[in-house]
Amino acid sequence: MQRPGFPIRPAGCRPKRDIDGELDSKPMRRDWEETLEIARELGDKKWQNRASGEIGFANFLDGDLGKAQQMVAATLITATLTGDVGAQIQISRSDRKRAGDDGPA
Repeated sequence: MQRPGFPIRPAGCRPKRDIDGELDSKPMRRDWEETLEIARELGDKKWQNRASGEIGFANFLDGDLGKAQQMVAATLITATLTGDVGAQIQISRSDRKRAGDDGPA
């Protein structure tokens, strides 16, 4: 991800993070932690919340179910309270996809 001078908005690298998440949780976690750091630098609360939820999914893939549940639930609650419908959809779709339900969103 690009930083000094011309920061890319956190959404700009979403496809890379999604592919990493399909293949291995370690690069996925690294990508989302970097997204979280950039979102903090930019003061972008929406993407801070979204990145935290995705890090929660990395915890799930790593077997830390308690931490995963806590982080994903907090992300969904925050998204609902702040009206971030995109995050609500992404969390719901990701949750079902990781549970093996690829049905319509």
